[in-house]
Amino acid sequence: VKIAFTGSSDSSKWINFYEIELYGNAIIAGDETEDPETITKIPIETSELSGTWVAIGNRAKGYDGDVTSKWNPQSSGYASGESIIFAFDGVYDLSQIEIIFGSRYYYFTVSTSLDGNDFTQIASITSDNQGSYYTNEYVCLLSKLDALETKYVQISFTGSSDNNAWINLFEIDFYGTQSGNLPQ
Repeated sequence: VKIAFTGSSDSSKWINFYEIELYGNAIIAGDETEDPETITKIPIETSELSGTWVAIGNRAKGYDGDVTSKWNPQSSGYASGESIIFAFDGVYDLSQIEIIFGSRYYYFTVSTSLDGNDFTQIASITSDNQGSYYTNEYVCLLSKLDALETKYVQISFTGSSDNNAWINLFEIDFYGTQSGNLPQ
């Protein structure tokens, strides 16, 4: 995909590009005879907090599809020790997570669960490996997750590049395919 800007209504201004989403079908190499799987944005049904976050503001602003709105939970421990659990509207084979934060790096773990109780850690973003996940200092992309079957995703924050900062969650999106399996 190539996007070429040819100008704007005010040629002296920079172009502000907030977000683009591309959708299509994933075709597994060597298996072109099968119908391709459609990877879609997974709907978030609910979210829950743990830790010392103050439940202020509307946390749905962190997944409302609007990158100009944000959810900014405040806590006594700032980014460290806080968690949020996202529940999907069904069971999905999770293949990618995209998170748009504020103007700093956040460090966290990602865990998944089918029942909402027993979570398995699938990723850990730290100051040592942030370059593998952050596409710039605002966007963290976890891809190639091997289609992990899940209904719940827990993000547990361990810190930030500015330890005195609250979390600015502009948007989080999950991508995958719907699974035929139901949680036990």
